[in-house]
Amino acid sequence: MDPRLGASKTTKNAITGLNSKFDPGNFGHCTLVMPVYHPVFFPYIKNVMKSVCHNCSSLRIVKESSWTNDMLRKSSDVRMVHFLKNMLKGKVKGTCPQCHVETYDFQKDTSGQVKGLIMINKKKEHIAITPKQVHDVLKKISDEDCNLLGFNPETSRPEWMMITVLPIPPINMRPSVIDENDKT
Repeated sequence: MDPRLGASKTTKNAITGLNSKFDPGNFGHCTLVMPVYHPVFFPYIKNVMKSVCHNCSSLRIVKESSWTNDMLRKSSDVRMVHFLKNMLKGKVKGTCPQCHVETYDFQKDTSGQVKGLIMINKKKEHIAITPKQVHDVLKKISDEDCNLLGFNPETSRPEWMMITVLPIPPINMRPSVIDENDKT
């Protein structure tokens, strides 16, 4: 047990020097080597990935067209991702308007026990994509495109929907387990 997280019955907090009666504890964190999908945000990640290019991370729409500009102005931030998803529904074939790379559709991978995404090209071939690759695509989305997707880039970004750091609660918040020698 790390004494920096808080005092136990037998040790003092390494940071504050307080015993377990007075020590509130300190939070820690564990940085993950690879990002992990957050189960609550997984549907939103899938919708964002359907709305952006997997190569250049820009929106898969021609931003300069008058029809697109009208729709973007009329649509609220909350409904923007759904608007883009519906607009792009079934548009697997084609290329990205910005980088001219073949676009893919994204679906939930149901082949394994763990949630994941697969890319489907116009030949209906399934291509696996790792959470790290998805995180890299989400990180490259510009602030302007974040706004169009309904995110405020100052307070929320698409890549923040993936887990990269786990919080570790202080000792006094966790249930203590006492072994045979009365040690926690």
